[in-house]
Formats: sequence, C-alpha cells, structure tokens
Amino acid sequence: MNSFYYTKDKKEFEIKTLDYEGKPVTANVTLQFYRYIWKPWQRVYMHEEKPVFIQKISTDEKGIYKLELNSELAQAGEFDIVATSSDALQNQIIASRVIWLYSGTNDRMESKFKNLELTLDKSAIDKPGEITVLLKSNL
Repeated sequence: MNSFYYTKDKKEFEIKTLDYEGKPVTANVTLQFYRYIWKPWQRVYMHEEKPVFIQKISTDEKGIYKLELNSELAQAGEFDIVATSSDALQNQIIASRVIWLYSGTNDRMESKFKNLELTLDKSAIDKPGEITVLLKSNL
C-alpha cells in the first residue's frame, strides 16, 4: 500500500486478513479514517474526534478486500486508517496505517516536532534509486 496520495487521484487500498499463523481468513472489518491534528497548547498529535470516513467490509476467501476511494478523501493532511475486527473467540483485533494526502499546493500540515519531520513513502529502501519524501517544517 502506498503512503502518499494526491487528493485528486483515485486512492486504492488492499486490506488483508490473516490468522495467527499467517493464513488468509474471511473476516468482517470496520475501517475508519481519522485525520491527525496537532494541538500545540497541549503538545499532542491526535485523531480528530470523528472519523472522516467509515466503511464496513468483508474480506474474501483469500482474506482480501480492495477499497477504492475518490472524493471521500479529498482534503490534504495526515490520516490514520484504523481497521477493527474480531477473531473466532470474539477478541478484538485492531490494526492501523498512516497515510498522507497532498494537493500539490502549499498544504498546511502541522508537525509534532519543533523543526523538521521527514517521512519516506517506503518502510525500507532495498536498492539505490528514487524515493518519495514528505518534508514537514514549522518554518
């Protein structure tokens, strides 16, 4: 899954549900997209109170569901995708992933760090080449 999305582009997400041993399972999942906000007076970076988008999905027999969003996520910012489900014993399972949406203009995104924050589009860099970096600064 990508970490950076242009607000006007189609945003595609693949949700996978696996059991404890890593085998695909069918599951009902609630997806909630929360926008992160920086509260400088409290010095905390947190979700907005209500999610900007909610959808209940069911993964197939391969444990996969493909979600495509367009206008549902049209505002630039940093978002946390929170997936909630339950296992066979009704234990709650929660997973999350942070994504960034940009509009191509000087989007204002607050940073939780004083001077500079860099975020890479990939969690690991395998070999030399081009990478996409999000640079946030309080300047």
